[in-house]
Amino acid sequence: MRIWEDGWLPHQYGRKLWSPKPLGSNIHLVPELIHEDYGGWNAHLVNEFLLPFEAQQILQIPVFPSQQQDFHLGGETKWRVYG
Repeated sequence: MRIWEDGWLPHQYGRKLWSPKPLGSNIHLVPELIHEDYGGWNAHLVNEFLLPFEAQQILQIPVFPSQQQDFHLGGETKWRVYG
């Protein structure tokens, strides 16, 4: 799921971000906003790159380990974002 191109926000018209994509950003996919060490949202990145009302929405979406192949974040752990 691409951060700026795909519709993934459950409570936003069109489900897409309104935040402009930062120039030169190397973050492109939703899983890149998840903290690799503990599996929750990386609040620092979310707040840095997104408008405050969108960051608040995202930080409230639960992230859970999953046996399904949604997001692969290195190692063997896979994560699923519910929204």
